[in-house]
Amino acid sequence: MKLLCDHCFFQAGVDLLRQSGYDVIQAKDVGLQQASDEEIAAFCQKEYRIILTLDTDFTSLYRFPLGTHKGIIFFRVTPFIPTALLDLLMPLVKREMFDFFANALVIVKKSRIKIIRPGNVTEIT
Repeated sequence: MKLLCDHCFFQAGVDLLRQSGYDVIQAKDVGLQQASDEEIAAFCQKEYRIILTLDTDFTSLYRFPLGTHKGIIFFRVTPFIPTALLDLLMPLVKREMFDFFANALVIVKKSRIKIIRPGNVTEIT
């Protein structure tokens, strides 16, 4: 599974994904560090990459309707520190869940994961 971490994603998360063997790039790697959310989504659609983000703007189904992207995974990180992101990210890496998240909006919180697909919402606790 190919991934793109947007400009607000902590470097520690990118490093964990790379060390775990994922094909992951950062927005800055492809000149998108100043890009709009729509430009990032368009790039990822073209390159078949799932977006990993801490930016709540990507959770808008109005701006990013299902089917217009290869997948968006939003991490609700509290407190807003790298170790909190790693606590959310590590179980996903261990369980190799990123393929399962393709073509969905996924909201990852400390106690649950919500997966939104056309006509279907699944929650994993």
